[in-house]
Amino acid sequence: MQAQIDSFLAYLNTEKQLSIHTISAYQRDLQRLSQFLVDKDIQQWSQVNQQHIRLFSNSLRLKQLASKSIQRMLSSCRSFFNFLLKEQEIKTNPADAIS
Repeated sequence: MQAQIDSFLAYLNTEKQLSIHTISAYQRDLQRLSQFLVDKDIQQWSQVNQQHIRLFSNSLRLKQLASKSIQRMLSSCRSFFNFLLKEQEIKTNPADAIS
């Protein structure tokens, strides 16, 4: 799972030319998602569904993260899954309908 995150971060750097601070925020958000999924025995991005993203979002709320922080993390997830779609790693974006 880490290989796809690394590819996405490289894409943000080279193709999108985002700032190091923005890329760092994406990295933190995606590492947090990845750890959450591993704890749920999810080993591949293709196994992730909307329910997993909802559970992730709820776990952030339970940790009393600010609403803006949660929305940023969900936005990071949507962007990452769109990248995986483009790379044909997944068939649908499980974060699309989650807000």
